[in-house]
Amino acid sequence: MNKPLSELDAWLTGSDLQDDVGADDGYWLAGFDADRQVVHVKLGPYQKLYLRPKQFTRRFYHTLYPLPVESWPFRRQIKLFEDFCTLDLALDLRFQATFDYVLKNAELLPDINAHIRAIYAALIDDAVNLELQGLADGAWLNTGLADAEKRIAQRINELLAQQQIQCLAICTLSAGFAEFPDVQLGRDAVYVNVLKKTFELNQTKNLELSRQQRLIEEEEIHEKRQQLEHLRRMIDLEQQMQALEAEKQRRLAEDKFEQLAQQLAIEKRLHAEQLQHDTELQEMRFESELISQEKRQARQRITESRQLSDQLAHRALLHEQEVLAELRMRQRAQTLMQEHDLAERQEASMERLNSTLGVLVFAVLMAMLSACSVNSPLQFRTEIDALAASGATVGNRFVVLPGNPGGNEQDLQFIEFKGYVEKVLANRGFNKAATPQDSDLVVFLGYGVGQPEVHQYAYDVPVWNDWGYYYPYRRSFYYRGFYPGFAGAGYAQRIDTYTTFRRYLTLEACETGPYLAQQQRKQVWKTSVQSSGASNDLRLVFPYMAAAMQGYIGTNTGHMVTVDIDETDPLARSLLGPLPATPLPPR
Repeated sequence: MNKPLSELDAWLTGSDLQDDVGADDGYWLAGFDADRQVVHVKLGPYQKLYLRPKQFTRRFYHTLYPLPVESWPFRRQIKLFEDFCTLDLALDLRFQATFDYVLKNAELLPDINAHIRAIYAALIDDAVNLELQGLADGAWLNTGLADAEKRIAQRINELLAQQQIQCLAICTLSAGFAEFPDVQLGRDAVYVNVLKKTFELNQTKNLELSRQQRLIEEEEIHEKRQQLEHLRRMIDLEQQMQALEAEKQRRLAEDKFEQLAQQLAIEKRLHAEQLQHDTELQEMRFESELISQEKRQARQRITESRQLSDQLAHRALLHEQEVLAELRMRQRAQTLMQEHDLAERQEASMERLNSTLGVLVFAVLMAMLSACSVNSPLQFRTEIDALAASGATVGNRFVVLPGNPGGNEQDLQFIEFKGYVEKVLANRGFNKAATPQDSDLVVFLGYGVGQPEVHQYAYDVPVWNDWGYYYPYRRSFYYRGFYPGFAGAGYAQRIDTYTTFRRYLTLEACETGPYLAQQQRKQVWKTSVQSSGASNDLRLVFPYMAAAMQGYIGTNTGHMVTVDIDETDPLARSLLGPLPATPLPPR
Protein backbone atom coordinates (compact mmCIF):
# COMPACT_ATOMS: atom_id res chain seq x y z
CA MET A 1 0.00 0.00 0.00
CA ASN A 2 1.31 3.40 -0.97
CA LYS A 3 2.39 5.79 1.83
CA PRO A 4 3.71 8.86 -0.05
CA LEU A 5 3.83 10.99 3.11
CA SER A 6 5.78 8.54 5.27
CA GLU A 7 9.29 9.28 6.59
CA LEU A 8 10.66 6.51 4.43
CA ASP A 9 9.34 8.30 1.35
CA ALA A 10 10.91 11.53 2.58
CA TRP A 11 14.25 9.75 2.95
CA LEU A 12 13.97 8.12 -0.43
CA THR A 13 13.12 11.41 -2.18
CA GLY A 14 15.94 13.26 -0.39
CA SER A 15 13.65 15.84 1.26
CA ASP A 16 15.24 15.02 4.64
CA LEU A 17 18.49 16.44 3.29
CA GLN A 18 16.92 19.74 2.32
CA ASP A 19 18.28 21.59 5.34
CA ASP A 20 21.82 20.40 4.57
CA VAL A 21 21.74 20.80 0.83
CA GLY A 22 19.80 24.12 0.81
CA ALA A 23 17.52 25.51 -1.84
CA ASP A 24 19.38 24.90 -5.11
CA ASP A 25 16.57 25.93 -7.44
CA GLY A 26 18.43 29.09 -8.27
CA TYR A 27 21.69 27.48 -9.47
CA TRP A 28 20.32 27.48 -13.09
CA LEU A 29 19.50 31.00 -14.27
CA ALA A 30 17.05 30.90 -17.15
CA GLY A 31 17.13 34.66 -17.81
CA PHE A 32 13.41 35.06 -18.64
CA ASP A 33 12.12 38.40 -19.90
CA ALA A 34 8.42 38.76 -19.15
CA ASP A 35 8.06 41.76 -21.48
CA ARG A 36 9.88 40.28 -24.49
CA GLN A 37 8.22 41.15 -27.77
CA VAL A 38 9.27 40.83 -31.41
CA VAL A 39 8.52 43.62 -33.86
CA HIS A 40 7.68 42.55 -37.40
CA VAL A 41 8.21 45.33 -39.92
CA LYS A 42 6.47 44.87 -43.25
CA LEU A 43 6.47 47.72 -45.73
CA GLY A 44 5.86 46.48 -49.25
CA PRO A 45 8.37 43.78 -50.09
CA TYR A 46 10.59 44.88 -47.21
CA GLN A 47 10.38 42.71 -44.03
CA LYS A 48 12.39 42.74 -40.85
CA LEU A 49 12.30 41.22 -37.35
CA TYR A 50 13.84 42.80 -34.22
CA LEU A 51 13.23 42.91 -30.50
CA ARG A 52 10.99 45.76 -29.33
CA PRO A 53 13.18 48.41 -27.74
CA LYS A 54 12.24 50.34 -24.60
CA GLN A 55 11.62 53.57 -26.49
CA PHE A 56 9.29 52.27 -29.15
CA THR A 57 6.61 54.07 -31.12
CA ARG A 58 4.26 51.82 -32.99
CA ARG A 59 3.53 52.57 -36.65
CA PHE A 60 0.96 51.22 -39.02
CA TYR A 61 3.51 48.87 -40.60
CA HIS A 62 4.53 47.34 -37.26
CA THR A 63 3.15 44.05 -35.92
CA LEU A 64 3.99 43.03 -32.35
CA TYR A 65 4.38 39.37 -31.37
CA PRO A 66 4.84 38.70 -27.62
CA LEU A 67 7.11 35.88 -26.54
CA PRO A 68 5.51 34.84 -23.23
CA VAL A 69 6.98 32.60 -20.54
CA GLU A 70 4.86 29.45 -20.69
CA SER A 71 4.47 26.61 -18.19
CA TRP A 72 4.71 23.01 -19.39
CA PRO A 73 3.78 20.30 -16.86
CA PHE A 74 5.22 16.80 -17.52
CA ARG A 75 4.10 13.74 -15.54
CA ARG A 76 5.39 10.15 -15.59
CA GLN A 77 5.00 7.02 -13.39
CA ILE A 78 7.17 3.87 -13.46
CA LYS A 79 7.22 0.57 -11.54
CA LEU A 80 10.39 -0.92 -10.03
CA PHE A 81 11.27 -4.17 -8.28
CA GLU A 82 8.35 -6.12 -9.69
CA ASP A 83 5.80 -3.45 -8.76
CA PHE A 84 7.08 -3.26 -5.17
CA CYS A 85 8.09 0.36 -5.68
CA THR A 86 6.20 3.06 -7.59
CA LEU A 87 8.01 6.23 -8.70
CA ASP A 88 5.93 9.33 -9.58
CA LEU A 89 7.78 11.97 -11.58
CA ALA A 90 6.46 15.56 -11.66
CA LEU A 91 8.42 17.76 -14.05
CA ASP A 92 7.36 21.43 -14.21
CA LEU A 93 8.92 23.29 -17.14
CA ARG A 94 8.88 27.04 -17.78
CA PHE A 95 10.30 28.05 -21.14
CA GLN A 96 10.57 31.11 -23.40
CA ALA A 97 11.74 31.32 -27.00
CA THR A 98 14.83 33.50 -27.64
CA PHE A 99 15.12 35.98 -30.49
CA ASP A 100 17.65 33.70 -32.22
CA TYR A 101 15.16 30.84 -32.13
CA VAL A 102 12.52 33.16 -33.59
CA LEU A 103 14.84 34.15 -36.44
CA LYS A 104 15.33 30.48 -37.33
CA ASN A 105 11.56 29.84 -37.20
CA ALA A 106 10.11 33.17 -38.32
CA GLU A 107 7.30 31.54 -40.23
CA LEU A 108 6.04 29.94 -36.94
CA LEU A 109 6.15 33.21 -34.94
CA PRO A 110 2.37 33.44 -34.15
CA ASP A 111 2.39 29.90 -32.55
CA ILE A 112 6.04 29.62 -31.51
CA ASN A 113 5.35 28.08 -28.03
CA ALA A 114 2.99 25.41 -29.40
CA HIS A 115 5.65 24.56 -31.94
CA ILE A 116 8.28 24.13 -29.19
CA ARG A 117 6.04 21.77 -27.19
CA ALA A 118 5.23 19.67 -30.22
CA ILE A 119 8.83 19.39 -31.42
CA TYR A 120 10.65 18.77 -28.13
CA ALA A 121 8.13 16.62 -26.27
CA ALA A 122 9.71 13.42 -27.57
CA LEU A 123 13.26 14.60 -26.73
CA ILE A 124 12.25 15.45 -23.17
CA ASP A 125 10.56 12.07 -22.82
CA ASP A 126 13.74 10.28 -23.98
CA ALA A 127 15.91 12.24 -21.54
CA VAL A 128 13.62 11.40 -18.63
CA ASN A 129 13.51 7.69 -19.54
CA LEU A 130 17.28 7.59 -19.73
CA GLU A 131 17.65 8.92 -16.21
CA LEU A 132 14.90 6.73 -14.76
CA GLN A 133 16.52 3.57 -16.13
CA GLY A 134 19.54 4.23 -13.92
CA LEU A 135 17.32 3.84 -10.80
CA ALA A 136 16.72 0.16 -11.43
CA ASP A 137 19.89 -0.88 -9.55
CA GLY A 138 18.39 0.25 -6.19
CA ALA A 139 21.41 2.31 -5.13
CA TRP A 140 19.16 5.32 -4.55
CA LEU A 141 17.59 3.50 -1.60
CA ASN A 142 20.62 4.57 0.50
CA THR A 143 21.33 7.99 -1.07
CA GLY A 144 17.82 9.20 -1.85
CA LEU A 145 16.25 10.64 -5.04
CA ALA A 146 17.54 14.20 -4.79
CA ASP A 147 20.50 13.57 -7.09
CA ALA A 148 18.27 11.95 -9.69
CA GLU A 149 15.91 14.95 -9.61
CA LYS A 150 18.83 17.35 -10.17
CA ARG A 151 20.20 15.27 -13.03
CA ILE A 152 16.83 15.16 -14.78
CA ALA A 153 16.28 18.93 -14.37
CA GLN A 154 19.85 19.67 -15.52
CA ARG A 155 19.51 17.45 -18.58
CA ILE A 156 16.25 19.13 -19.65
CA ASN A 157 17.70 22.64 -19.13
CA GLU A 158 20.77 21.83 -21.19
CA LEU A 159 18.73 20.12 -23.89
CA LEU A 160 16.51 23.17 -24.50
CA ALA A 161 19.35 25.67 -24.02
CA GLN A 162 21.21 23.99 -26.85
CA GLN A 163 18.20 24.73 -29.04
CA GLN A 164 18.32 28.44 -28.03
CA ILE A 165 15.27 28.09 -25.77
CA GLN A 166 15.45 29.53 -22.27
CA CYS A 167 14.18 26.95 -19.78
CA LEU A 168 13.86 26.32 -16.03
CA ALA A 169 12.96 22.71 -15.08
CA ILE A 170 11.95 21.60 -11.59
CA CYS A 171 11.78 17.84 -11.08
CA THR A 172 10.16 16.04 -8.17
CA LEU A 173 10.38 12.25 -7.62
CA SER A 174 8.24 10.53 -5.01
CA ALA A 175 8.52 6.83 -4.16
CA GLY A 176 5.77 4.61 -2.84
CA PHE A 177 6.10 1.02 -1.64
CA ALA A 178 3.57 -1.77 -1.51
CA GLU A 179 3.20 -4.19 1.42
CA PHE A 180 6.25 -6.38 1.91
CA PRO A 181 5.84 -9.50 -0.25
CA ASP A 182 7.28 -12.91 0.38
CA VAL A 183 11.04 -12.96 0.31
CA GLN A 184 12.31 -13.72 -3.19
CA LEU A 185 15.82 -14.54 -4.27
CA GLY A 186 17.63 -11.68 -5.89
CA ARG A 187 15.44 -9.03 -4.16
CA ASP A 188 16.40 -9.67 -0.51
CA ALA A 189 18.97 -6.85 -0.46
CA VAL A 190 16.33 -4.26 -1.47
CA TYR A 191 13.89 -5.34 1.22
CA VAL A 192 16.60 -5.50 3.89
CA ASN A 193 17.80 -2.01 3.01
CA VAL A 194 14.26 -0.68 3.21
CA LEU A 195 13.63 -2.37 6.57
CA LYS A 196 16.93 -1.19 7.98
CA LYS A 197 16.42 2.35 6.93
CA THR A 198 12.86 2.28 8.33
CA PHE A 199 14.12 1.01 11.70
CA GLU A 200 16.86 3.62 11.86
CA LEU A 201 14.43 6.38 11.00
CA ASN A 202 11.89 5.20 13.60
CA GLN A 203 14.59 4.97 16.28
CA THR A 204 15.94 8.42 15.45
CA LYS A 205 12.41 9.80 15.42
CA ASN A 206 11.61 8.27 18.81
CA LEU A 207 14.80 9.65 20.35
CA GLU A 208 14.13 13.07 18.88
CA LEU A 209 10.54 12.99 20.09
CA SER A 210 11.68 12.00 23.59
CA ARG A 211 14.25 14.80 23.64
CA GLN A 212 11.73 17.34 22.39
CA GLN A 213 9.11 16.14 24.91
CA ARG A 214 11.67 16.45 27.71
CA LEU A 215 12.60 19.96 26.60
CA ILE A 216 8.93 20.95 26.35
CA GLU A 217 8.27 19.64 29.88
CA GLU A 218 11.30 21.49 31.24
CA GLU A 219 10.18 24.67 29.50
CA GLU A 220 6.64 24.25 30.86
CA ILE A 221 7.98 23.75 34.39
CA HIS A 222 10.23 26.77 34.06
CA GLU A 223 7.38 28.82 32.63
CA LYS A 224 5.05 27.76 35.46
CA ARG A 225 7.69 28.71 38.00
CA GLN A 226 8.05 32.10 36.36
CA GLN A 227 4.26 32.50 36.31
CA LEU A 228 4.03 31.61 40.00
CA GLU A 229 6.79 34.06 40.83
CA HIS A 230 5.14 36.73 38.71
CA LEU A 231 1.78 35.99 40.33
CA ARG A 232 3.33 36.23 43.81
CA ARG A 233 4.88 39.59 42.89
CA MET A 234 1.60 40.80 41.42
CA ILE A 235 -0.25 39.78 44.60
CA ASP A 236 2.28 41.61 46.76
CA LEU A 237 2.07 44.64 44.53
CA GLU A 238 -1.74 44.51 44.55
CA GLN A 239 -1.78 44.28 48.34
CA GLN A 240 0.56 47.27 48.59
CA MET A 241 -1.61 49.24 46.14
CA GLN A 242 -4.76 48.32 48.10
CA ALA A 243 -3.12 49.45 51.33
CA LEU A 244 -2.06 52.72 49.72
CA GLU A 245 -5.53 53.20 48.24
CA ALA A 246 -7.18 52.49 51.60
CA GLU A 247 -4.91 55.00 53.30
CA LYS A 248 -5.67 57.53 50.56
CA GLN A 249 -9.42 56.97 50.88
CA ARG A 250 -9.20 57.31 54.67
CA ARG A 251 -7.38 60.61 54.38
CA LEU A 252 -9.81 61.83 51.75
CA ALA A 253 -12.75 60.87 53.95
CA GLU A 254 -11.23 62.71 56.92
CA ASP A 255 -10.57 65.79 54.77
CA LYS A 256 -14.06 65.65 53.32
CA PHE A 257 -15.63 65.27 56.76
CA GLU A 258 -13.69 68.25 58.03
CA GLN A 259 -14.67 70.31 54.97
CA LEU A 260 -18.33 69.34 55.40
CA ALA A 261 -18.24 70.32 59.06
CA GLN A 262 -16.73 73.70 58.20
CA GLN A 263 -19.21 74.18 55.37
CA LEU A 264 -22.12 73.28 57.65
CA ALA A 265 -20.97 75.79 60.26
CA ILE A 266 -20.62 78.50 57.63
CA GLU A 267 -24.03 77.68 56.17
CA LYS A 268 -25.66 77.80 59.60
CA ARG A 269 -24.12 81.18 60.32
CA LEU A 270 -25.09 82.54 56.89
CA HIS A 271 -28.61 81.15 57.28
CA ALA A 272 -29.02 82.81 60.68
CA GLU A 273 -27.71 86.10 59.30
CA GLN A 274 -30.00 85.80 56.29
CA LEU A 275 -33.04 85.12 58.48
CA GLN A 276 -32.21 88.10 60.66
CA HIS A 277 -31.68 90.28 57.62
CA ASP A 278 -34.94 89.12 56.01
CA THR A 279 -36.81 89.74 59.26
CA GLU A 280 -35.45 93.26 59.52
CA LEU A 281 -36.28 93.96 55.88
CA GLN A 282 -39.80 92.59 56.37
CA GLU A 283 -40.36 94.76 59.42
CA MET A 284 -39.05 97.82 57.60
CA ARG A 285 -41.25 97.00 54.62
CA PHE A 286 -44.34 96.61 56.80
CA GLU A 287 -43.62 99.86 58.61
CA SER A 288 -43.10 101.67 55.32
CA GLU A 289 -46.31 100.22 53.89
CA LEU A 290 -48.30 101.17 56.98
CA ILE A 291 -46.97 104.73 56.93
CA SER A 292 -47.65 105.03 53.20
CA GLN A 293 -51.13 103.60 53.64
CA GLU A 294 -51.96 106.02 56.44
CA LYS A 295 -50.67 108.96 54.42
CA ARG A 296 -52.68 107.92 51.37
CA GLN A 297 -55.82 107.46 53.42
CA ALA A 298 -55.37 110.86 55.10
CA ARG A 299 -54.82 112.59 51.77
CA GLN A 300 -57.80 110.77 50.31
CA ARG A 301 -60.06 111.75 53.21
CA ILE A 302 -58.97 115.39 52.90
CA THR A 303 -59.54 115.34 49.14
CA GLU A 304 -62.97 113.74 49.51
CA SER A 305 -63.96 116.22 52.20
CA ARG A 306 -62.95 119.11 50.00
CA GLN A 307 -64.83 117.66 47.04
CA LEU A 308 -67.95 117.14 49.17
CA SER A 309 -67.76 120.67 50.55
CA ASP A 310 -67.34 122.09 47.07
CA GLN A 311 -70.27 120.07 45.80
CA LEU A 312 -72.52 121.17 48.67
CA ALA A 313 -71.47 124.78 48.23
CA HIS A 314 -72.18 124.57 44.54
CA ARG A 315 -75.55 122.94 45.16
CA ALA A 316 -76.45 125.63 47.71
CA LEU A 317 -75.44 128.38 45.29
CA LEU A 318 -77.53 126.82 42.56
CA HIS A 319 -80.45 126.52 44.97
CA GLU A 320 -80.10 130.18 46.01
CA GLN A 321 -80.07 131.26 42.38
CA GLU A 322 -83.10 129.14 41.70
CA VAL A 323 -84.97 130.71 44.64
CA LEU A 324 -84.06 134.22 43.52
CA ALA A 325 -85.21 133.41 40.01
CA GLU A 326 -88.44 132.04 41.32
CA LEU A 327 -89.01 135.22 43.38
CA ARG A 328 -88.43 137.44 40.35
CA MET A 329 -90.74 135.33 38.26
CA ARG A 330 -93.41 135.48 40.95
CA GLN A 331 -93.17 139.25 41.11
CA ARG A 332 -93.62 139.48 37.37
CA ALA A 333 -96.41 136.98 37.40
CA GLN A 334 -98.34 138.70 40.22
CA THR A 335 -99.48 141.42 37.82
CA LEU A 336 -100.82 138.74 35.54
CA MET A 337 -102.33 136.49 38.20
CA GLN A 338 -104.60 138.72 40.30
CA GLU A 339 -107.35 136.19 40.23
CA HIS A 340 -105.07 133.34 41.24
CA ASP A 341 -106.52 131.81 44.35
CA LEU A 342 -104.71 130.79 47.46
CA ALA A 343 -104.87 127.14 46.53
CA GLU A 344 -102.63 127.61 43.53
CA ARG A 345 -100.16 129.66 45.58
CA GLN A 346 -100.03 126.84 48.12
CA GLU A 347 -99.56 124.32 45.33
CA ALA A 348 -96.66 126.37 43.93
CA SER A 349 -95.15 126.63 47.39
CA MET A 350 -95.37 122.83 47.82
CA GLU A 351 -93.72 122.25 44.48
CA ARG A 352 -90.83 124.54 45.40
CA LEU A 353 -90.45 122.78 48.71
CA ASN A 354 -90.38 119.33 47.00
CA SER A 355 -87.78 120.58 44.52
CA THR A 356 -85.57 121.89 47.30
CA LEU A 357 -85.91 118.70 49.25
CA GLY A 358 -85.01 116.68 46.10
CA VAL A 359 -81.84 118.65 45.64
CA LEU A 360 -80.86 118.16 49.26
CA VAL A 361 -81.65 114.44 49.12
CA PHE A 362 -79.57 114.07 45.92
CA ALA A 363 -76.59 115.79 47.56
CA VAL A 364 -76.87 113.59 50.65
CA LEU A 365 -77.08 110.41 48.53
CA MET A 366 -74.00 111.43 46.53
CA ALA A 367 -72.05 112.00 49.73
CA MET A 368 -73.15 108.60 51.06
CA LEU A 369 -72.18 106.85 47.85
CA SER A 370 -68.81 108.55 47.90
CA ALA A 371 -68.23 107.50 51.50
CA CYS A 372 -69.23 103.92 50.65
CA SER A 373 -66.81 103.79 47.72
CA VAL A 374 -64.02 105.02 49.96
CA ASN A 375 -64.53 102.58 52.81
CA SER A 376 -65.54 99.47 50.79
CA PRO A 377 -62.86 96.69 50.70
CA LEU A 378 -61.36 95.18 47.52
CA GLN A 379 -63.77 92.62 46.09
CA PHE A 380 -63.34 90.13 43.26
CA ARG A 381 -65.81 87.80 41.61
CA THR A 382 -64.19 84.65 40.21
CA GLU A 383 -65.45 81.73 38.14
CA ILE A 384 -63.83 78.34 38.83
CA ASP A 385 -63.91 75.17 36.73
CA ALA A 386 -62.21 71.99 38.11
CA LEU A 387 -61.68 68.57 36.52
CA ALA A 388 -60.13 65.39 37.99
CA ALA A 389 -59.34 61.94 36.57
CA SER A 390 -61.44 59.22 38.16
CA GLY A 391 -59.58 56.45 39.99
CA ALA A 392 -56.16 58.15 39.73
CA THR A 393 -53.77 57.07 42.50
CA VAL A 394 -50.73 59.34 42.44
CA GLY A 395 -48.50 60.63 45.24
CA ASN A 396 -48.65 64.16 46.62
CA ARG A 397 -45.11 65.35 45.88
CA PHE A 398 -45.09 68.10 43.27
CA VAL A 399 -42.98 70.64 41.40
CA VAL A 400 -44.31 73.74 39.62
CA LEU A 401 -43.17 74.46 36.03
CA PRO A 402 -44.17 77.21 33.57
CA GLY A 403 -47.32 76.39 31.60
CA ASN A 404 -47.30 79.36 29.25
CA PRO A 405 -45.70 78.86 25.81
CA GLY A 406 -42.05 79.91 25.98
CA GLY A 407 -42.23 80.19 29.80
CA ASN A 408 -38.99 80.58 31.76
CA GLU A 409 -38.45 79.24 35.28
CA GLN A 410 -36.15 82.21 36.03
CA ASP A 411 -38.82 84.79 35.17
CA LEU A 412 -39.42 87.01 38.22
CA GLN A 413 -43.19 87.14 37.72
CA PHE A 414 -43.35 83.33 37.45
CA ILE A 415 -41.27 82.98 40.63
CA GLU A 416 -43.69 85.30 42.50
CA PHE A 417 -46.82 83.49 41.27
CA LYS A 418 -45.17 80.12 41.89
CA GLY A 419 -44.81 81.05 45.59
CA TYR A 420 -48.57 81.68 45.89
CA VAL A 421 -49.39 78.37 44.15
CA GLU A 422 -46.99 76.39 46.35
CA LYS A 423 -48.68 77.82 49.49
CA VAL A 424 -52.13 76.91 48.16
CA LEU A 425 -51.02 73.35 47.27
CA ALA A 426 -49.39 72.96 50.68
CA ASN A 427 -52.71 73.96 52.30
CA ARG A 428 -54.38 71.19 50.27
CA GLY A 429 -51.95 68.55 51.66
CA PHE A 430 -49.41 68.44 48.83
CA ASN A 431 -45.66 68.35 49.51
CA LYS A 432 -43.10 70.27 47.47
CA ALA A 433 -40.29 68.18 45.87
CA ALA A 434 -36.74 69.42 45.30
CA THR A 435 -36.43 68.20 41.67
CA PRO A 436 -38.85 66.84 39.04
CA GLN A 437 -37.21 63.40 39.40
CA ASP A 438 -38.22 63.31 43.09
CA SER A 439 -41.84 64.37 42.40
CA ASP A 440 -45.05 62.47 41.66
CA LEU A 441 -46.81 65.38 39.92
CA VAL A 442 -45.63 68.11 37.56
CA VAL A 443 -47.95 71.12 38.00
CA PHE A 444 -47.92 73.47 34.98
CA LEU A 445 -48.80 77.05 35.96
CA GLY A 446 -50.48 79.16 33.27
CA TYR A 447 -51.71 82.74 33.68
CA GLY A 448 -52.38 85.89 31.72
CA VAL A 449 -54.62 88.89 30.98
CA GLY A 450 -56.93 89.03 27.97
CA GLN A 451 -57.54 91.89 25.54
CA PRO A 452 -59.41 94.95 26.87
CA GLU A 453 -63.23 94.79 26.45
CA VAL A 454 -65.11 98.11 26.11
CA HIS A 455 -68.71 98.32 27.49
CA GLN A 456 -71.40 101.10 27.25
CA TYR A 457 -74.00 102.17 29.83
CA ALA A 458 -76.69 104.94 30.03
CA TYR A 459 -77.83 107.06 33.02
CA ASP A 460 -80.05 110.15 33.72
CA VAL A 461 -78.81 113.46 35.18
CA PRO A 462 -80.87 116.54 36.24
CA VAL A 463 -80.85 119.58 33.94
CA TRP A 464 -80.78 123.18 35.36
CA ASN A 465 -80.83 126.67 33.85
CA ASP A 466 -80.27 130.16 35.20
CA TRP A 467 -84.02 131.04 35.12
CA GLY A 468 -85.31 127.87 36.57
CA TYR A 469 -87.10 126.80 33.36
CA TYR A 470 -87.44 123.24 32.39
CA TYR A 471 -89.21 121.44 29.61
CA PRO A 472 -91.73 120.12 28.88
CA TYR A 473 -94.17 122.87 30.07
CA ARG A 474 -96.53 122.47 33.02
CA ARG A 475 -100.29 122.58 32.81
CA SER A 476 -101.87 125.89 34.10
CA PHE A 477 -105.42 126.13 35.30
CA TYR A 478 -105.37 129.86 34.87
CA TYR A 479 -104.52 129.98 31.20
CA ARG A 480 -106.20 126.70 30.33
CA GLY A 481 -102.95 125.76 28.49
CA PHE A 482 -99.18 125.43 29.02
CA TYR A 483 -96.80 127.99 30.49
CA PRO A 484 -93.20 127.88 31.81
CA GLY A 485 -92.84 126.24 35.23
CA PHE A 486 -91.09 127.71 38.23
CA ALA A 487 -87.75 126.27 39.60
CA GLY A 488 -88.42 122.76 38.38
CA ALA A 489 -85.81 119.98 37.66
CA GLY A 490 -85.53 118.00 34.45
CA TYR A 491 -83.39 114.93 33.46
CA ALA A 492 -81.18 114.18 30.46
CA GLN A 493 -79.82 110.75 29.44
CA ARG A 494 -76.06 110.30 29.05
CA ILE A 495 -74.05 107.38 27.59
CA ASP A 496 -70.62 106.48 28.93
CA THR A 497 -68.11 103.60 28.51
CA TYR A 498 -65.91 101.54 30.78
CA THR A 499 -63.18 98.92 30.06
CA THR A 500 -62.73 95.48 31.62
CA PHE A 501 -60.03 92.79 31.38
CA ARG A 502 -60.32 89.01 31.73
CA ARG A 503 -57.69 87.68 34.18
CA TYR A 504 -57.12 83.91 34.22
CA LEU A 505 -55.10 81.28 36.13
CA THR A 506 -54.72 77.56 35.23
CA LEU A 507 -53.13 74.68 37.17
CA GLU A 508 -52.60 71.44 35.22
CA ALA A 509 -51.25 68.47 37.24
CA CYS A 510 -49.65 65.67 35.18
CA GLU A 511 -47.88 62.43 36.10
CA THR A 512 -44.12 62.83 36.36
CA GLY A 513 -43.11 59.50 34.78
CA PRO A 514 -44.65 59.94 31.30
CA TYR A 515 -43.60 63.59 31.22
CA LEU A 516 -39.92 62.89 31.97
CA ALA A 517 -39.80 59.85 29.65
CA GLN A 518 -41.66 61.16 26.57
CA GLN A 519 -42.68 64.77 27.37
CA GLN A 520 -46.27 63.48 27.54
CA ARG A 521 -48.76 65.38 29.71
CA LYS A 522 -50.99 62.74 31.32
CA GLN A 523 -53.42 64.87 33.32
CA VAL A 524 -54.43 63.89 36.86
CA TRP A 525 -56.46 67.03 37.61
CA LYS A 526 -56.91 70.53 36.18
CA THR A 527 -58.30 73.63 37.87
CA SER A 528 -59.00 76.95 36.08
CA VAL A 529 -60.15 80.29 37.49
CA GLN A 530 -60.98 83.56 35.70
CA SER A 531 -62.10 87.03 36.78
CA SER A 532 -63.21 90.14 34.88
CA GLY A 533 -62.55 93.64 36.17
CA ALA A 534 -61.33 97.12 35.38
CA SER A 535 -57.72 96.40 36.45
CA ASN A 536 -55.19 94.59 34.27
CA ASP A 537 -52.73 94.39 37.16
CA LEU A 538 -52.30 90.62 37.35
CA ARG A 539 -50.00 90.88 40.37
CA LEU A 540 -52.88 92.49 42.33
CA VAL A 541 -55.55 89.96 41.31
CA PHE A 542 -53.45 86.74 41.25
CA PRO A 543 -53.37 86.04 45.03
CA TYR A 544 -57.16 86.37 45.29
CA MET A 545 -57.73 84.01 42.34
CA ALA A 546 -55.30 81.50 43.92
CA ALA A 547 -57.09 81.76 47.27
CA ALA A 548 -60.51 81.33 45.61
CA MET A 549 -59.46 78.14 43.79
CA GLN A 550 -57.85 76.40 46.80
CA GLY A 551 -60.95 74.51 47.90
CA TYR A 552 -61.51 73.06 44.39
CA ILE A 553 -57.97 71.80 43.58
CA GLY A 554 -57.98 68.09 42.76
CA THR A 555 -61.82 67.94 42.63
CA ASN A 556 -64.46 67.83 39.91
CA THR A 557 -66.95 70.70 40.09
CA GLY A 558 -69.13 69.39 37.26
CA HIS A 559 -69.73 72.97 36.07
CA MET A 560 -68.34 76.46 36.51
CA VAL A 561 -68.66 77.76 40.09
CA THR A 562 -68.83 81.47 41.07
CA VAL A 563 -66.82 82.50 44.14
CA ASP A 564 -66.69 86.04 45.59
CA ILE A 565 -63.62 86.99 47.60
CA ASP A 566 -62.32 90.24 49.11
CA GLU A 567 -59.27 91.43 50.98
CA THR A 568 -60.74 90.43 54.33
CA ASP A 569 -60.59 86.74 53.43
CA PRO A 570 -58.19 84.95 55.86
CA LEU A 571 -56.66 82.81 53.11
CA ALA A 572 -55.95 85.85 50.92
CA ARG A 573 -54.37 87.58 53.90
CA SER A 574 -52.16 84.52 54.57
CA LEU A 575 -50.98 84.51 50.95
CA LEU A 576 -50.45 88.24 50.49
CA GLY A 577 -50.47 89.99 53.87
CA PRO A 578 -52.33 93.28 54.50
CA LEU A 579 -53.03 95.44 51.44
CA PRO A 580 -53.63 99.21 51.42
CA ALA A 581 -57.35 100.06 51.08
CA THR A 582 -56.76 101.99 47.87
CA PRO A 583 -59.99 102.64 45.92
CA LEU A 584 -60.05 101.09 42.47
CA PRO A 585 -62.10 101.98 39.41
CA PRO A 586 -65.32 100.03 38.86
CA ARG A 587 -64.63 96.36 38.07
